[in-house]
Order: sequence, then structure tokens, then C-alpha cells
Amino acid sequence: MFTTVVSLSLWTQPLNASAPANENELGEQTILRAVSSPYMEKDLALNSVLKELSDCESSGRVKLKILDTNNRYSYSKFQFQAKTFLSYGKKYGIISDKVSEEEIENYIYDESLQNKIAGKMIENGLLEANWVNCYRKMSEGAKEKYKFLLSN
Repeated sequence: MFTTVVSLSLWTQPLNASAPANENELGEQTILRAVSSPYMEKDLALNSVLKELSDCESSGRVKLKILDTNNRYSYSKFQFQAKTFLSYGKKYGIISDKVSEEEIENYIYDESLQNKIAGKMIENGLLEANWVNCYRKMSEGAKEKYKFLLSN
């Protein structure tokens, strides 16, 4: 299991209070308190997996279009092909059912849509099947976070 500090609260109190802190120029101590929640841990795990996946697929480049080995174009940071992006985007309610494959380039470079669709696919256990080569190359830490996502 991994440990993550997920949120920090900051407040000041008079000097000489009994808590670990750093003194500021006003003679007050600034105290950090970590707050954790299962939802934040899940979000952090997913963001970490998404980051490693996009680094592998495209070095994180959003405005990328390449001709893939199957003679179809792959787009953006997760190298989605148009049909995959469209079908999962519609399946998860992220893209309107009215969007056609001809219109896909209006949507496929949107980094937020890419993250949402890839995130949903990962949460539904589709990482290994859709990003085979990058899954093999992923760090053990990312694979552990992926397993964490699937178990929650």
C-alpha cells in the first residue's frame, strides 16, 4: 500500500503553543495538519496512473496526431483512436451521443475530455487491454495504484 498526504490545512497560533511548527516574522507559528479521505486517495492514485500513462504514450503532449501501425490516426496524450475515444466518451456520458466520427477532431484534443475518458476506462479495468505496451512499461508503483483503484 502507498501512503499519501492528500490535503493540508494551514493556521497560525501564538508562539509557544505545543505543536510542531515554523515561526513566521510576526512571531506566530504556522502549523500544518494533514487531512485524508478515501476519495482523495483514489483521485491521487488515478491522477498518478494517468500521468505515467500519458508520459509513456505521448510524453504528455496534447496536440499530437500520429499514424498508428493499424493505418489509423491516434490522437493526443493518451493516443486514442477516433472510434475508441468516441465510443467510450459516449458510453460514460462524457461526449454527446450526437457527436459523429467526422466531428471528433473538435473534441479529441481537449485534455479534460481525454483525462475523463481515460480515467473512466482505467477505473473500469481497461488499462491493460487498451494500453498494452505502456501498461507493461509502467512502474510497480503505478501498477500498485491501479490495483488500488480496482479494489475500491
